[in-house]
Order: sequence, then C-alpha cells, then structure tokens
Amino acid sequence: MSGHKRTTVTISQEEYRRLYEAEMLLKGYEIQNPVETNQASEEAFRFLNDQLDYTIQRQEQFIQLGVALNRQVSAIENQTSERIRDLEYHLLHELQQNQQSIHHVVEKFEENLSFLENQFRQAFEDNQQFLWQLQHQSNEFLVREEEKSFFVQDWLNDCIQIYNFILENYPESYPFIPELQNIQFQLDTAIQNFQSGFFDSALSLAQAICFNLSTLRVRLEKEGLEKRKILTVIISELSNVREELENYRNIKPIDLHGNILDTYISVDEWTGNSLYQLETSLNQLIDDFRNNGIQQKLEDLKDFLDNQIPSIKDRLRKSVHQARLNALNAHLNYLIAHDVLLALIEQGYKPIDGCYEPDEIKDRYIAKAVDPLGNLVEIQVQTGSPEKIEHNLHILSTHSPNQSLHELRQRAKEIQRSLRNIGWVVDEPVEIHDSSIHRSNQSSIVQLPTTRKSHL
Repeated sequence: MSGHKRTTVTISQEEYRRLYEAEMLLKGYEIQNPVETNQASEEAFRFLNDQLDYTIQRQEQFIQLGVALNRQVSAIENQTSERIRDLEYHLLHELQQNQQSIHHVVEKFEENLSFLENQFRQAFEDNQQFLWQLQHQSNEFLVREEEKSFFVQDWLNDCIQIYNFILENYPESYPFIPELQNIQFQLDTAIQNFQSGFFDSALSLAQAICFNLSTLRVRLEKEGLEKRKILTVIISELSNVREELENYRNIKPIDLHGNILDTYISVDEWTGNSLYQLETSLNQLIDDFRNNGIQQKLEDLKDFLDNQIPSIKDRLRKSVHQARLNALNAHLNYLIAHDVLLALIEQGYKPIDGCYEPDEIKDRYIAKAVDPLGNLVEIQVQTGSPEKIEHNLHILSTHSPNQSLHELRQRAKEIQRSLRNIGWVVDEPVEIHDSSIHRSNQSSIVQLPTTRKSHL
C-alpha cells in the first residue's frame, strides 16, 4: 500500500454540462457582439475562475482524504501481518505438541484396521458358505417347484379335457349349464393361481374340479341313458297318436241312440280343423324331442310322458267325439226344423227353402215358409251347447198391417196346437217389437219361444 499515489480530479456530470454550456454561450456571444463580448468574457472568466478555485479546493480535500485513508490502510496491513505471524507461531507450536498424539492414534487405527480386515475376511468366508447353502437350497426348491408345476399342469390339462369332453359329447348337459359355469369359474381361478405361481392352491382347486367333473360326467351318463329311454317312449307314443289320427280323418257318425251309421264324416270339417292342428302340434313335438329332447331336464321328460301324452290322446278322443256330436246336433237341427215345417204345412203354409248357415260345424239350421196370404214364417234351430245334445227353437212369424192382433194370436195358437200334436212342448207366444227389423210391408213379428220335443 506504499509508493507514488496518482491524483485524479473528478467533477460531476452536471458541473461539466454547466461549464460546457457557459463556454458555448460565451463563444456565441463573442461572435454576435464583439464589444459586449469582452465584458462578458471578463465576467465569464471571473465565473470560471471561481468555479475552478472551488473545484481545486474540493480536489485538495479529496487528496487529503485519500492520504488519510492510505495511512489507515497501512496501519491495518501492519496489524494483520503481525496477527498472521502470531497465529502461525501458535499453530506450529500446537502441531508439534499434537504430533506424538497423532502418531499414537495412527498406530491404534492401523491395529484396529488390521483387526477389522481379519473380521471382515472371516465374515466374508462365513457369508460365502451361507450363500452356497442358500443357493443349494434354492436350487432344490426350484427343482421341486418345477416338478410341482408340471404336476399341477397335468391336473389342469386333465380338467380342461374332461370339461371340453362333456360340452362336446354330452348334449344332455344343457340343464347343468349353471353348474358347468361354476366349474368353469373355478377352473379359471385355478389357472390364474398357476400362472401366478401359487401351485399349492392351483393343485387343490384342480383336484376338486377334476372330482366334480368326473362326478358330473357319471351323472350325465346315467341321466343320458334314462333320458334316451324316455325319449324313445315319448316319440313312439307321439308317433302312435299321429298314426291313430290318420285313422280318424273320416269316421262313422252315430244316431241319437248311439248306433253307428253306415256313412262317413270328416272330423276336421265338423271340429274346425282340430285334427290338423293336433297333427301340426304332434309333428312339432316329435321334431323337438328328436333334435333337442336330450337337452331337457329328466323331470320334465317324465312329466311329459306321465301327463302330456295322456292329455294328447284324450285330445284326439275328444275331437272324434266332438265331431260325432256336432254332426248329430246338426242332423237334429234339421229334423226339428223338418217337424216344425210339417206342422206349418198342416196350417196351410208352403215351404220356401231351408239350409244350414255357412259355418264349419253347422250348428244352426234355418227354414222358411209362407201362408196363403203371403205372411212369412222363419224357423231357426240352433245347437244350445256344443258339449251335449241341446237345441233352441225359434219361430218368427210376420203379418201384414191388415191383420189384427187377434188374428195373429189365433194363427200362433194354431201353430202351437200343430206342434203339440207331433210331440212338442211349446211356450205361450210372445209379441216382439224389434225396431232393428225393417220390412218393406212393415210387418210385425210374433215369436214362439224355446220348444222341446217330448221324446228328446
């Protein structure tokens, strides 16, 4: 910090700018006003001298301050050098004092290090021996696990083969789908355990699944054999019913006393195609049992054989009986209308026509007749019940407006008397005012209500 010191005079930017502006102003003023310039120059010169004196004074103060700072820095440098020499002396003294202790510590450390090396070497050898034993045990474990893996895999393959065999070869397993789905879920779980390395769990599941599948297969064998026996009986019975149905296409009717008549009627014609419908059902049932019967439950097959087969046979018998009954009722409708028409002929009526209404079972017969005055009588005979011999007879009589009610009633009594003479029980006539009936001659209608012949 000693030697020649450079002196630097510094002024602020603001002072430099003011000096520069004053100089420029002075130069401009000298050019414009030479006379006045001298006076101004003197004043500017005095101003500049004052500023320069002020700046020099301030620079001398700054130099004095630098000298003072230089002295203080020199003193600090001397003090610092002395402190460093003292510290170095003390450190060297302490190092000399601690050298023996450090040497002792180093010797102790070397002894401990040698002991630790021996200990580490022994521990390393022990660990190597232990690792070798672990490696040996691990190899044995891996061998056992590999053998167990092959063993479990064989069990799982057997389960899968039995499961697929049941699905492919036992169509009677269809009712056991929920049980098979449960077995499939267990099989998937066993496979997941096997893939995750849980061989013991997979093995126990596989053994249980194999036992369940084997038990199920035995059950399917037994039930399949029994189902096939029942299906054979069912199909045979249905085929017999179908053959019997062919023999009943056309049958001989019966009379009122149950005697077989020497003619034939069509059962379908008199029962609304009941045999055709039954035959269609039989064909459908036979096809279903042949194609899918083995998939039905054993209990359902037994129930069909015990209950449905007799019901189908009874349905055939009922169709035949109903055809004969409908034919007999239709014939009786005709006979009743014929008897009534004969009674009306005795009263002077002339038959016009008679026919069955267009119907499959012909349960209604209508005959018409007119008297000499042109009054129309309509005879309606209808089967009362399709399940028994019962008939409803209605006689509708119209009259012209020229006939009195007394004449009409008298005519009705005459018809009533004629019917009774041939064995009919006739109720009292009733006059019907029916606004829904429109005739060109505005005739009234008189009805003889339900009648029964005494021998029916």
